[in-house]
Amino acid sequence: MALPALTKSPATSLRDQIADVLEREIVSGLIEPGRRLVERELTNRFSVSSIPVREALQDLEGRGLVTRRVNCGYSVIDLSLEEMHSICQLRRILEPEVVRWTAQRLDEEGADLLREQHGRFASAAAGNNLPEFFHEDLQFHRLIWELSGNRYAARALQAAVGSLFACGINMARERGAIRFETEIRKHEKLLRQILRGDGDGAAETLLAIADHFQNSLPRP
Repeated sequence: MALPALTKSPATSLRDQIADVLEREIVSGLIEPGRRLVERELTNRFSVSSIPVREALQDLEGRGLVTRRVNCGYSVIDLSLEEMHSICQLRRILEPEVVRWTAQRLDEEGADLLREQHGRFASAAAGNNLPEFFHEDLQFHRLIWELSGNRYAARALQAAVGSLFACGINMARERGAIRFETEIRKHEKLLRQILRGDGDGAAETLLAIADHFQNSLPRP
């Protein structure tokens, strides 16, 4: 499946476009955990200077998708199974509470943003577009975190759950635990509960989503 090309649109910087393209490839497994992301190769690939590439890699580090080592540059994060399960434990405590906050404080503007993002998620599923599907799934969760009003919790989930998407999503898919139709239905339910202000119900649904993902992983 072809990935979107970079554009000259002033609405989206080259930095953001490069980061989003690489994110799609990482969370879908096209770029596997542990692989080095060489700055020179990326500048050639995207036909840009080193500045937006370097900025994009920094953004991906903040998203929990890559890691940087001194004198080694950037690599896609590569978690052990034990690390993934530890992050899952953190997620199942923190993310349901954040979802509850979002449901309690959501305004109409935020509701419209969530509907639009879920639409992009569903469209990617309908098109059987794997890289886009996982990218839009992660974007949907990020938007929920941002709308909670707690930037510290959002930042923690960004790094933690981003790492899970980089390392665990493809593993879960290969084990048959991720199906487009099922994921869309679960997230539709979550969206409805948030939109009607049902914080407890939304938290319960999110916990079920998190538990299902953790149970899809092999035991360490």
